Amino acid sequence: MMRSRENSLSRIEKGTPTGQEKEKRSSKVNIKMSDIGQKNDERQFDQKSFSLSTTLSHPKSRQTRFCCLVIGILIAALVGSVATVGVVWVVNRGAPLEWLHDFKNEATTEIIAPPVFPSFTFFFECNENSKDGMTNNTKHCCNGLKSNCQRRLNDVVFATANNAMSSLDEHFLLPHHNFKLEYALDAGYRALILGTCWCGNEFTFCDGTCERGSRNSTEVLTSVRDFLLVNQNEVVVIHFKVYHESLLDLYHSTQSITGMQDLVYTHTGVGEQWPTMQALIKSNNRLILFQDSQEGCSDMTCPGFIHASADYISNSPTTLKSVAELENYSESCFLEKNTSSDFFLLNHFTSRPSGQVSTANSEDAKLVNAHPILFERKKKCEQKLGRKTNFLAVDFWDLGDAVIVALGSN
Repeated sequence: MMRSRENSLSRIEKGTPTGQEKEKRSSKVNIKMSDIGQKNDERQFDQKSFSLSTTLSHPKSRQTRFCCLVIGILIAALVGSVATVGVVWVVNRGAPLEWLHDFKNEATTEIIAPPVFPSFTFFFECNENSKDGMTNNTKHCCNGLKSNCQRRLNDVVFATANNAMSSLDEHFLLPHHNFKLEYALDAGYRALILGTCWCGNEFTFCDGTCERGSRNSTEVLTSVRDFLLVNQNEVVVIHFKVYHESLLDLYHSTQSITGMQDLVYTHTGVGEQWPTMQALIKSNNRLILFQDSQEGCSDMTCPGFIHASADYISNSPTTLKSVAELENYSESCFLEKNTSSDFFLLNHFTSRPSGQVSTANSEDAKLVNAHPILFERKKKCEQKLGRKTNFLAVDFWDLGDAVIVALGSN
């Protein structure tokens, strides 16, 4: 008896488990083993049925769950935004284009994806259902509206992209636009203002100085030609601002583009009536060119297919520095030259000083390109001057309602 008691005491001193302790420990081991078995069972799943929900429920995937949740929210937001844009566009037949800024990374000032434009036929009067089935034309439709067809060229309003070659998309410094001019054509702009320059022994389009950027002239003119070949009921006007004594090079460049010469219209002369839109489309002379050079052609007779702006176009000031100046109609609604011309170019933008140059201002563009200010200034200037606007020129063409105001005026 004493020996048994001593053995028990000895086991206690040495940490040897008693019978009850063994049972408790065995029970704990069994519980842990069952836990492990349960966890192993949880981990055994069919790879073919692996899904996002399985990943999110895994006990060791907090970081994964968070990332997947964020991705899911972003995808849902993107899908919702695209759907909303599509519905709003169709319902409003060309709502403001501010949604395009979703494609711009504000932190890096880089375009992270090209914008995808709805076809202009969604918000123009003519659509795919009116095609004649034999060509890519639409019946009785001119620049998106049936009502345009019987109008003469100088009775039509054209949404116009000012300094259209200058864009963030094309890596210009202090750009006039976010996206390149090819997208502007797709969005309904039918007139472009381009500056001609010599940059690095190459004839280009720039904003008067090569340091801010330039675009290859052949590339741009080819894009315009291709647009007209695809959209055979559209008429496009280009105004060339000639810098660096590049007038002759402009003539040579336009003549070097295969097929472009066939599309160009040559007017019969100053004071003569301009043809109707339908006549231009029927004859396939759907590209009208103007140039503002003062240098003349020196050793040659200027070809008539690029018309002198001074003979045909009057314009409002281009030096307005603020929204307040633009809305001061007594100062902003006057003609700088040629008050009896066939066409009126309304320059509807501000240019703010930035060092030694003036720059386009996107914040101002958000305001002045919106329908209320744009429509009101157009109306006030027309009343004051007693003539109709033909070219409604804006910076940052993807902001606001220039296309809508132009369509509503035709």
